[in-house]
Amino acid sequence: MTSTRLHRILFVDDEPMVLRGLERSLSEQTDVWDMTFVHRGEDALAFLDRETCDVIVTDMLMPGMNGAQLLNEVVRSYPGVTRVVLSGHADHDLVMQCVGTAHQYLSKPCEPALLISTIERLLALQSMVQSDPVRNLVARLNRLPSRPDLYGKILAALATPRTELAHIGMIVQEDIAMTAKLLKLVNSAFFGIGHSISTANEAVQYLGVDILKALVLSVHVFECCPHLEKAGLHSESMSRQATLTAAAAKAIAHTERWSPAAQEEAFTAGLLHNCGLLVLAENMPEQLARVIELARAQSLPLGRFEQEVYGATHGQVGGYLLGLWGLPHPIVEAVALHTAGPPWSNPEPGPLAVVHAAHALAGEHLRTIPGVPTSGLNLDYLRALGLDARIPAWRDCVSDLAVAAR
Repeated sequence: MTSTRLHRILFVDDEPMVLRGLERSLSEQTDVWDMTFVHRGEDALAFLDRETCDVIVTDMLMPGMNGAQLLNEVVRSYPGVTRVVLSGHADHDLVMQCVGTAHQYLSKPCEPALLISTIERLLALQSMVQSDPVRNLVARLNRLPSRPDLYGKILAALATPRTELAHIGMIVQEDIAMTAKLLKLVNSAFFGIGHSISTANEAVQYLGVDILKALVLSVHVFECCPHLEKAGLHSESMSRQATLTAAAAKAIAHTERWSPAAQEEAFTAGLLHNCGLLVLAENMPEQLARVIELARAQSLPLGRFEQEVYGATHGQVGGYLLGLWGLPHPIVEAVALHTAGPPWSNPEPGPLAVVHAAHALAGEHLRTIPGVPTSGLNLDYLRALGLDARIPAWRDCVSDLAVAAR
């Protein structure tokens, strides 16, 4: 009989009382976590030299090696370790040093339930990509895991009581390039507004903040991947297909009378569903190009060849990335599993269902990669949800969107 390896979590803090408090508050996790507590960054690195570790949780302001320096060393030498900052007194400069190295930042005092749920979510994301090379690749990226500054400013404004949409519009308007791209997108036929929108403030008023955040993230992902052609991808066709999928996902959710929140999540996941392809194109162009060649030659979807070439689907890589960005779990799940639906029984309706359907149905009109088929509908999954009878209506809905956007 084999036993399952416990997840190994390393905690670093120079305050003995803090470490004792953590050990006491997390005592119920000893059945699932193998936890180690050390006082110095140097001790943490020595431990990582000896042991395989899943997650490191570190304080920021420590004597000798501070948290930022420690995480930089972890990124360089142990890129597969997921990195969390737990700190209550770091100055602004130290926080900025961790923007590209910390996957999550939690403030002290932190409720044990929040710390546990954060670590559990990050562990679940790790298991989503079983290939160590791909997991290490995504973990060590310097640009993509850091959310765009504009997105952070919007989140900060939303956290301020009584923030008005006009204020959000002013924040977007400060970024001239983003404003231009936002107006191009919002005036496209995919949104069906019917009149011209000429300012960022108008765009925010019409779209709402959630869709605006999705557009900011989407544009940022494309900006971080300037060399798509090396892997056989084309920015224009990918952008159009992503926008059609997003609009289709939201439209399908709307026809099913799902909640506004679920509709917005579906739109966001649809817009970002192929972001894993961008990650692979920028970092593994030769391998992705080979997958595309195989898929095109045999007229089969990419997923048939991705596992054997680089050990994961582009959906899994994209979901892993968005999870590290801290996006909501329904969006992460929808991106990670959009090509085929989930493998588990007793599925529940949510953004994944409509994003999966939107991806497949949009692919009947507009392919992400010319010559490569889009993965089809998982009828067993939709049947288990009781949604299979709705497919003809969804197909008509997506067809109308595709025709309008031509």
